[in-house]
Amino acid sequence: MIKTAARLIEATSLVVCGLLIAATMIIGALDVVLGLGFNHYIAGKVELSEVMIAAATFLALPGVTWHATHIRVDIVSRNFRGWFRVFGDVVVTVVALATCAFFSYTSWLAFESSWAKTETAQGLLPVPVYPVKFAAFAAFAICGLIAIVQFLRLVVKHRSHKKIV
Repeated sequence: MIKTAARLIEATSLVVCGLLIAATMIIGALDVVLGLGFNHYIAGKVELSEVMIAAATFLALPGVTWHATHIRVDIVSRNFRGWFRVFGDVVVTVVALATCAFFSYTSWLAFESSWAKTETAQGLLPVPVYPVKFAAFAAFAICGLIAIVQFLRLVVKHRSHKKIV
């Protein structure tokens, strides 16, 4: 059930992410065509593009975290073995959880503040900012849940193997 919910959340967030990126490209292309062809540029294109790219970035984050496809520089720890490797993996997972918890909390506070004062992007087009701040909160909260699952996997894996290679 957890895997099904995770897959649904991931698929939905990636579809919305893709739609936002496509919309950003369409707005950019339309702006160039309208500007060069008719000398009429799209008002607020920069604000719209900024909001959509930011939201797309945060919506992609849980999928990247779930599949552990972050860019990783592993110079030292690849040589670790046994309990030292497990300890290193646990430390990394706990730090990831703490980071996600901190960013979830701060992005929730930013969302609440933005929502309360109906904050908009400053520019030609008053685009509301609170949806992006909520997307950031949701992404970090989901990543925190993923970190908990990864931590539990490490614990179960460690207990099920008497000798860790």
